[in-house]
Amino acid sequence: MKLQYNPKYPAVEDLVKKAKSRIPRFAFEYLDGGCNEEVNLYKNTTEIREVELMPKYLSEHKASDMSTELFGHVYDAPFGIAPVGLQGLIWPNSPEILAKAAFQHNIPFVLSTVSTSTIERIS
Repeated sequence: MKLQYNPKYPAVEDLVKKAKSRIPRFAFEYLDGGCNEEVNLYKNTTEIREVELMPKYLSEHKASDMSTELFGHVYDAPFGIAPVGLQGLIWPNSPEILAKAAFQHNIPFVLSTVSTSTIERIS
């Protein structure tokens, strides 16, 4: 999987700011928010912020392999695109756009049960 870095968005917060300026407010709040006083959002971001990367300079690095097998299929990365309900309200044709990107990059894609697209169309 070839990763492409866009220097306009060096951090997730930059992507959030851009998304907030591009999609309707109700759709952004639906996508960005969490239920139950956002307890799980807090837990998830707290645990991620506790991860520290330890750089190892001047050591030989041949290659990295992030591939992983899931349900008998080998994907290029150990993560994928999670289901988001009513994606089409956030951006037109977003289930189709995300499914195509997941296929092109060989990562899992999960279609929400309350998607704005059918499973037949996505498949």
